[in-house]
Amino acid sequence: MAAQISQFLSQAHPAALIGALLLAWGIYFAGLVVYRLYFHPLARFPGPKLAAATGWYEFYFQYWLDGQYIFETERMVKKYGPIIRVNPEELFIQDAEFYNELYVTESTRRTNHYDNFAQGIGFDGCHLLTVEHDMHRARRKPLEPYFSKMGVSRLQSMLAEVALHLETRLRQYAGTGEVIRLDHAFTAYTGDIIGRMCLDTDDPGDRFLSKDDFSADW
Repeated sequence: MAAQISQFLSQAHPAALIGALLLAWGIYFAGLVVYRLYFHPLARFPGPKLAAATGWYEFYFQYWLDGQYIFETERMVKKYGPIIRVNPEELFIQDAEFYNELYVTESTRRTNHYDNFAQGIGFDGCHLLTVEHDMHRARRKPLEPYFSKMGVSRLQSMLAEVALHLETRLRQYAGTGEVIRLDHAFTAYTGDIIGRMCLDTDDPGDRFLSKDDFSADW
């Protein structure tokens, strides 16, 4: 069978091959659109048909219009309601009362991680982005004490110290007319907290907030 296909391809005219490929792609795309619009698990949720059919609708707003899809989403909520389909695989929910239906405990509904959030960033399979429910639970178990009320309370004095350091640095700019890059400032703030928690960096000279430019290169 493979030999016959190879012989057919070698004898076929290039234009015919291109036409056949385009036809096959068109059939596949049409079938995919029909599936997404009428047979997909999210097919019954309201929203623009174009957004449900293809991710290019969202891509247009995010890329060509510089991240304006959030505003288009707000417009869609006003038109279609608080729960809408914003692309073929995702819903947008603007309903506080639905929170407890969506985020539930394991005893109510076992849920796997939505792995599309992790695609393309090189962290596939790590603890935070583990897809399978039971595997994620096993990996999370050793870290739970650090996120308990008692665990967070132990860090309160350190967090207050770093927050005061940030406030002191910002006050130094008062009346100078100099522009502060808050993204750099808060990145330095976050980095110092992580450094204190994970590396025990108590030396003030090693802190990102101590640098004149908030360690912008970092």
